[in-house]
Amino acid sequence: MSAGVALRQLARGERPGEALLHTARLEALGAEYYGEEAILASFRGDPLDLGAGAVLLEAPGFCFVIDGQTALFAELTGNYIARLWRLGSGAPGAAETAVAVAFDPDLSQSRGAVMFAPCDHPALAGDAAERVVAAATALTCDPALRTRVFVIRAFGDSKQGAALYAVYRLGGSGPLKSGFAMALSWWTPAGDGTIRDRAGEAAVAVRVWTPRVGA
Repeated sequence: MSAGVALRQLARGERPGEALLHTARLEALGAEYYGEEAILASFRGDPLDLGAGAVLLEAPGFCFVIDGQTALFAELTGNYIARLWRLGSGAPGAAETAVAVAFDPDLSQSRGAVMFAPCDHPALAGDAAERVVAAATALTCDPALRTRVFVIRAFGDSKQGAALYAVYRLGGSGPLKSGFAMALSWWTPAGDGTIRDRAGEAAVAVRVWTPRVGA
């Protein structure tokens, strides 16, 4: 079974044979899910119908499907799904109870709003780096007080490829909210585009600061 077929099956809430590793991890709707059972339950509760007209790109180690403003991006081990990101709109998922930890990327003293080292992405050809940076820079044009874009996955060449970003934002009215939400850019001979994880952004906006667990 190809990774593209497996992703479509999984999106519908169907078990894709043995393609989903039992140790897989999913980030979706502003929440995280660990293990085969939890991931299947997430898609069964909120399935996606990725039609025949969806954009599909496959490369060694990666696969993603885009349908409108919804996308699934998979990191592969061979033909097996090891990690998965779901981007699009929807109600934020229920987050696990956790202690909030203060974080500010600027404390690293790095300058610039895009954090990208091409050498960290061996599946990305050198002639595609400009595409990755251009899409990341466009994501920094945001009304948030502070926006920083981290390129966490990228593959392809100047003609066809994709990049996955973790976008940190600090902003909001009243008490400031901060956190990460995903974004994805892709380019093909037929066109290119960018998708922001609106559900993930909504999850950050409603997240409550929890300095401790319990009363």
